Amino acid sequence: MGDGTNHANLKRVRFGPFRFNAQTGDLQRNGIAVELQNTPARLLEALLTRPGELFPREELCARLWPSGLHVDFENNLNNAVARLRRVLGAEYIETVPRRGYRFIGRTWLDTPEPPIVSAADQALRKGRHFRDRTTVRDLWRAAGYFEQAIAARPDCSEAYARLADVYVLLGDDVLGALPAESALPQANELARTAIAIEPECGAAYATLAMVAWRLDWDWIGAEELFGQARALDPANPTTFQYYSWLLQAAGRASDARDAMARALALAPTSSFVSANVGWMLYLDRRYDAAIEQLHETLELDENYALARLPLGLALQQTGRLTEAIDQFRFGWKRSGDAYYRATLGQALVKAGFHGQASAILMESDSGHVSAYNRATIYAALGDEDGALCHLESAAAEHSTALPFLNVDPLFDRLRGSGRYHGIAQRMGLQGGQ
Repeated sequence: MGDGTNHANLKRVRFGPFRFNAQTGDLQRNGIAVELQNTPARLLEALLTRPGELFPREELCARLWPSGLHVDFENNLNNAVARLRRVLGAEYIETVPRRGYRFIGRTWLDTPEPPIVSAADQALRKGRHFRDRTTVRDLWRAAGYFEQAIAARPDCSEAYARLADVYVLLGDDVLGALPAESALPQANELARTAIAIEPECGAAYATLAMVAWRLDWDWIGAEELFGQARALDPANPTTFQYYSWLLQAAGRASDARDAMARALALAPTSSFVSANVGWMLYLDRRYDAAIEQLHETLELDENYALARLPLGLALQQTGRLTEAIDQFRFGWKRSGDAYYRATLGQALVKAGFHGQASAILMESDSGHVSAYNRATIYAALGDEDGALCHLESAAAEHSTALPFLNVDPLFDRLRGSGRYHGIAQRMGLQGGQ
């Protein structure tokens, strides 16, 4: 392999003290895992396909960043080369001024060996697993593992970015673990740390977009940050998933479906992504399609609690209240999260079980349920003034559910109110649906 032969189907290769797995982007030096960030790893993969040959800058840019993405190709390529040299040393990457780069040095095929998994990698793996289960209990466990990864490898940008994402979810009203005003600033700080370590960390830019949207209600700034996130990491399903939320909340349902479809294509076995496809369909009033999608989600994992929320809401909108209540009860039992309790309460009201709902309402008024969730119960009771009072409180709390105000069917009856329009305009929303 050291004779300069092309290796378009590169898998594993060795050079000097290094072993590189092009399929995973993993790099080892003398048998010890070395962190190699996403873009430098893809650059190394490209150069190793034709060792000894010159790669024009234009070809490398086209390989690293798909066409149509708005990035500073020249500076980003220079940055990626510099970061790769910091990991490998200067002797492996030759610069041909104004033309491009080539890999120099002897290379040979590597035979697979049992992977060396560092403590940081083990913690990251466990953290990813619990994050994707998306209950409050599991998210706190994920946070603990990502903190372990940071302790083991303080310069691990992925660990900071993933911990930031966990705080985005912990501050989500659906889960209700932390107030947004507490969780989102922590997410912001962690994401900025990830970017300081790896300037091209797309996942961290997605978190910054969520903070700008949900904490500052900066819809334009958030969309620009989502654009950066998609450009830097076009294969990250979470970015497209979160972006679809913003688009749906803004009333751009068709664009939201496209973004959500992209997320699902990137993560076809993710229960979280699949459930959110159903959620977007519910908000788009496509209730039958939402029910069908959410049943598909439950085929992936019948115990996945988060799918029960939009499934129950879609069933409720089609008049199947008994089935809806069953879904909410199941979700509440599996997760224990506050939003399930609130949706169960409003469904019981709609079904005429005011006695059963009263305990939930009393608990919600005692502060164990967010203002937004309390508003859903008052809306179900037909108490417009109570619902609007709680929505105004939700605005003061910067509720992460409030941006969906214009598209959430639970508040359809309030949309003729001047107070309702005042809340919507305060958030940068235009009127009601």
